[in-house]
Amino acid sequence: MIYHYRSFEVSMRFVVLLILFLLQTSFVFAASQTPTKKSSASLTPLQQQRAWYAAAEKALAKKQTQEFQRLVSKLGNYPLKPYLEYKALVAQLVTMPRDKVDKFLFNYPNSLLASRLTQQWLRQIAVKKQWGIYIHYYDSRFADTELTCWYLEARLATQDDTALDSVASLWNQGKSLPPGCDNLIASWKKNGRMTKELIWQRFTKSVDAGNSSLASFLANQLPGTERSYALAYQQIYANPALLKTSNKFKQQNIYMSEVVLRGITQQAKNNAAKALQYFNNYSLTHRFSAEQSKTTVTELASQLLKQKHPKDATQLVSTHSEVNDITLLDNLLRYALSQQDWERVNAWLQRYPEELKQQDKWRYWMARTMEALEIHDYLGETSTNIYTQLSANRSFYGFISAIKLNQPFGVVDRPVEMDKLQWASIESQPGLLRAREFFLTANKNSAHQEWFFTIKNLPKEEIIHAAHLANKWGNHLLTIQTLSAAQYYDELTLRFPIQFETLIDTAAEQTQVDKRFIISVIRQESVFTEDIKSPANAYGLMQLLPSTAQQTAKRYKIKYQQSDLIKAEKNIPLGSRFLKDLLASFNGNHILTAAAYNAGPGRVRQWQKLSEGKLPFDIWVEIIPFNETRQYVQNVLAFKVIYAYRLGLPQEMLSEMELKELL
Repeated sequence: MIYHYRSFEVSMRFVVLLILFLLQTSFVFAASQTPTKKSSASLTPLQQQRAWYAAAEKALAKKQTQEFQRLVSKLGNYPLKPYLEYKALVAQLVTMPRDKVDKFLFNYPNSLLASRLTQQWLRQIAVKKQWGIYIHYYDSRFADTELTCWYLEARLATQDDTALDSVASLWNQGKSLPPGCDNLIASWKKNGRMTKELIWQRFTKSVDAGNSSLASFLANQLPGTERSYALAYQQIYANPALLKTSNKFKQQNIYMSEVVLRGITQQAKNNAAKALQYFNNYSLTHRFSAEQSKTTVTELASQLLKQKHPKDATQLVSTHSEVNDITLLDNLLRYALSQQDWERVNAWLQRYPEELKQQDKWRYWMARTMEALEIHDYLGETSTNIYTQLSANRSFYGFISAIKLNQPFGVVDRPVEMDKLQWASIESQPGLLRAREFFLTANKNSAHQEWFFTIKNLPKEEIIHAAHLANKWGNHLLTIQTLSAAQYYDELTLRFPIQFETLIDTAAEQTQVDKRFIISVIRQESVFTEDIKSPANAYGLMQLLPSTAQQTAKRYKIKYQQSDLIKAEKNIPLGSRFLKDLLASFNGNHILTAAAYNAGPGRVRQWQKLSEGKLPFDIWVEIIPFNETRQYVQNVLAFKVIYAYRLGLPQEMLSEMELKELL
């Protein structure tokens, strides 16, 4: 995931946790919302509707049409009623009259079900080759290759030959196309649009994608000479060591260049140093295009860095000024920072595209570089000017800029107030009502689909209102994800909730671990989702592994069983004591402790050995090898400042000792 430096959005691990949460756990709503078996006389109106809904589903499955219609007629405005109508229409899709489709689309416009029904309806229309009708119902937002192929075929059938202009990009991919594309591709080929150059491009993509059957098929479509290069490409892909015999690859043309370069990048995956030798040797005998060199150098340098050859990677990219891959530049920048080679840091910073030079991260390191190299002016700015501007931002780099200037932290908080009309409007959104009913009846996957399909069609202001609605329901994960969808990050009450405060206060008092630190770890680990479980088998608010929890419980003589980990009253005491142990292990340093909580203390000690206690804290954090851990540490430290603001406590990211300590 790309880290949003202003917003402190969740890490990739957190996104995985979100998905698992939606599939595995219950959202926090009022108790006893799920229907239970009661006599009809004791059911609430909503519970009665749920019972009728379930009975209608059974009647439809048994093809009891009259009973189904009777039950549907009793549902009134029950939020999930459209799902029954949808299922009934799908059951008769082959013979369904067009007016029934139109009625459903009219009744439920811009809905998830309308989108699903339209796509299924289009498949039936395509089979019947009713192309005029197909064009009428097609929506370019449908992310379905087969539907797109039929749409282009429909345009061709209605005398729109410009449809052929869109086929090449659709066809030129490494995976096989669905059967519905066959007629379109045949027409496109008959029109002379399938050139040997395009066939070659798709052939290389299919080899790279591991689609050997498609690759073989395409190779046989090439003329004889090009077919021999295709064979060489497949051979070099499987065995890049063939590059040792250079006379086999001495021809000078674009096809052979691609064969050689694919062999080099394949070799780089296992032995980047050897691949670099091949690249240097073949560069003397072959004339590679600028784009070919750029792509190959990027892949080769990336592998050199992964395989611990940073000097070779630095030298290689330094001699190829056209290389500007952001991930590669980030890694080269980190290596230069680890060496405190400020001239090289400056060189890499200058290669970033202009739009990234406006980000807090780039501006912070530019200011640090200016200080180190005694550059007093860069494009009309001094380092102090840059720090001053950054210090107003609610970000990790903004906060450490404020620390450098001894200025207050820029904790921007712009809550959105909603009036009664706005509440009434968002609470009556049909898609959100359906999502809520799915949440309440423990159908998390459908709830998630309805919610996000609905909000993507709302204006920004209403998406923010939807976040308030999710917060009202007590669903902090959904709240934060919805604010992210709105790209609104200044609603701190919603983005940084305060839950389980009494338990956190008790844990902080008993362990002497900073309350701000504990609550920041919980926010980063689980967003206060009590019963969440990660793919790594970590549980609960502080995402404890059972083995860690067991060791901690034994150490502190706390009664424990694994099922306790999804209970706040057990998870927080155990997690806070584990934090206490880590802090003691790392001499009270919150940077190292946060890194160890995420990546493990063993890895952090390895990183300490590499840095040899020579690096300022900001550089040490920036060069953490794991993207997730680097992001994690930056988040937790920044959250500590934000939660201090939310709790009315002194705002401190790090102690004076931590700021001065070399790591």
